[in-house]
Amino acid sequence: MSMRRAISPVIATVILIAITIVIGAAVGGWLLGLWGGFGDVEAIRIYPDAKLQISGNATTLNLTLKLTLKNEGTRDARIRKIIVEGVGECPGTNSTVSPTPSPILKTGGIENITCTMNGAGNKVTAGGSYLVKVLTDSGGVYQITVTARSS
Repeated sequence: MSMRRAISPVIATVILIAITIVIGAAVGGWLLGLWGGFGDVEAIRIYPDAKLQISGNATTLNLTLKLTLKNEGTRDARIRKIIVEGVGECPGTNSTVSPTPSPILKTGGIENITCTMNGAGNKVTAGGSYLVKVLTDSGGVYQITVTARSS
C-alpha cells in the first residue's frame, strides 16, 4: 500500500498568505496609480460651439475653424492634425494653427484652437455641413460636423 504525502498545513497557510499579499499589492498599486501609465487614456471632447467661418474678398476666400477642446481622459494628449474633410488640414500647406506648435491638452484642460486655411474658403459653401476630425499623436480620432458660415 503506497502512501502519498500531503503538503503540511503550515506550508499551505504560508503559501496562501503570500499569494494574498501579492494580489493585494497589485490591486492597491493599480488603484493608487503606482504603476505609471497603465490604463491611462486620452478622451477629447469637442464642444458644440465649433465655428467654420468663410471670410475674405472675391478672389481669395479664407476659412477659419475655431474649436474648443477638453481632455476628459487620464493622460495628456498632443494634437497632431485637424482635418476639414474635402477642404484641407492644419497644420498644412497655406494654413496656420494657433496655439503653435501643436497644442498639448493636459488632463482636464481646455484649449481654444484656431485654424486658418488661406484660400480654402473657395472649397466651402456657406450653409454646408463639413466633417472636422481632430487627430492626436496616440492615434485618437475625434470628430464633429460643423456648418460653414460667411462673414
